[in-house]
Amino acid sequence: MTATETPKPRPTRRQRRADRERAKVLSLHFILTRILLLPLVVLSISLSIYIRTSPFPMQVTIAHLMSMSGCRMTQHLGLAPAVKGAPGYHARNDANGNGVACETGVFVDTAQPAGSQSTRSVSGAKFVRP
Repeated sequence: MTATETPKPRPTRRQRRADRERAKVLSLHFILTRILLLPLVVLSISLSIYIRTSPFPMQVTIAHLMSMSGCRMTQHLGLAPAVKGAPGYHARNDANGNGVACETGVFVDTAQPAGSQSTRSVSGAKFVRP
């Protein structure tokens, strides 16, 4: 060390702690964790907003959201058959579009002669039975 150089000051405890925090926040693991958790945060916020702004009581609103999964769940929750505008009604569960979702029974096309293919419709999806 020459006479003109000054010794490098040792970092203080506060500076060392700040450096550790900075390294942690800028680490790849920390950033990826935050990015992957973002959809969960958005989903929970939107769900809470939907529940608070729904015209139905909270328990009925949650049952209404759960009934979106299909008629089996709607029947299990006791919301079937559901008319348009009532809890449990979703257009995707209204197979024939008459405004009543999750009607009892499976819709089978019996108008076709024997030996030909018949189609059935369950929750709006059409299937061909050989």
